[in-house]
Amino acid sequence: MATKGKLVPIVLIPRFTSFVSVGTYSSVAIDVSGYSGGTVVAWRGPVYNSGGAAPGLLVKIQDSEDGDHWFDIDNINLDSVTSGELDFALTRRWLRASTYLHNSGMTSDPIGVTCWCTGSLESRLR
Repeated sequence: MATKGKLVPIVLIPRFTSFVSVGTYSSVAIDVSGYSGGTVVAWRGPVYNSGGAAPGLLVKIQDSEDGDHWFDIDNINLDSVTSGELDFALTRRWLRASTYLHNSGMTSDPIGVTCWCTGSLESRLR
């Protein structure tokens, strides 16, 4: 992201948030109408799994015009790595992170992970 406007810190998933059980977990929507783009880093700790299946974590950055219908901007697959960075342009009013904790084995296996997603937004030039 080429820096043109002021950078403002953003927290989509606070440090250190834990998710337990297979499922999709979404952050609170943030009004980003005053921003043109952003950069975020997502991190995860060890994935805890009592079964033998390979668990994983997918973090999606999503935007929406109305807060009801969400569109994927980009994603970070944290199955085999512990962190990743995304740069994105903003074209809609709302922004959120949506995490998908999955398990390639039986979904009844207990699974859990601790993660966070933070970064900065670039102010729109007026």
